[in-house]
Amino acid sequence: MTERDELHLLTGAYALNALGDAEKAEFEDYLEGSQDARTEVNQMLDTAAMLGLSTRAVVPSPELKANLMALLSSTPQHSATEATEIPVPSIAEQRSIRSIADGSAPVEPTAVYPEVGPVEARAHSRWFSRPLGILAAAAAAVALFAGGAALGQGLNPTGYQQAQADRFVAISTAADVQRSVSTVEGGGSATLLWSDELQQSAIRVDGLPPLAENKVYQLWYIGEAGVDGAGIFSSADGASTWRVLEGHMGSATAVGVTVEPQGGSDEPTTKPIMVIDEA
Repeated sequence: MTERDELHLLTGAYALNALGDAEKAEFEDYLEGSQDARTEVNQMLDTAAMLGLSTRAVVPSPELKANLMALLSSTPQHSATEATEIPVPSIAEQRSIRSIADGSAPVEPTAVYPEVGPVEARAHSRWFSRPLGILAAAAAAVALFAGGAALGQGLNPTGYQQAQADRFVAISTAADVQRSVSTVEGGGSATLLWSDELQQSAIRVDGLPPLAENKVYQLWYIGEAGVDGAGIFSSADGASTWRVLEGHMGSATAVGVTVEPQGGSDEPTTKPIMVIDEA
């Protein structure tokens, strides 16, 4: 397995923001030169968003919290223990195990196997840790959903989130879906998905700075006839946030984002921090 092959295996971990700083920087260098990797990362981000938006919120009862707190105060705590590293079988060891299992080779307990290099060792370590990756993906989907729940603007949470999920799935799976990516003034990036046939669009923002409590980000459809408000959203500590735009695209040729007072404005009151053309 080459270094590039190993880096390509990190697309899922990168999409879920599960890489360390050094590994993330190395992967982003690889990402710049690989269209296949960029496509795969975007597909995984879309999937994570669909999973998050389709999850229904469950509000725990006060009794559940009280019971948990009572258990915490009465349950003995064990002292912290150091994590034990589980050895990863070498390639030769795995081949030998497969041969023994299918009867194609005798047991050779005294066989000496070659050492595995660092690239192969890291790759096998990730392979055997995939169950944990699945749990991480589920947790990320829940976190993404929690971020989206803040966009409800006081509407019925379940109904609003389900409507967002349904519309997002329709847009992202439309036969004519298109995508455009833009940087945001002041930091962050935005990805716009839209379907001319459905006349709808959705946006994902990453790395936007959080605003003061009396401010929100507002979306706008921009066309020759002017601008139309398309919903508001917030950003929690730069987390990835999805929002399906309200209304229909109509004759709009671009989507913009401005910072507005809490509740939004009828017209933009500040300069757009981002404009993405629908072309």
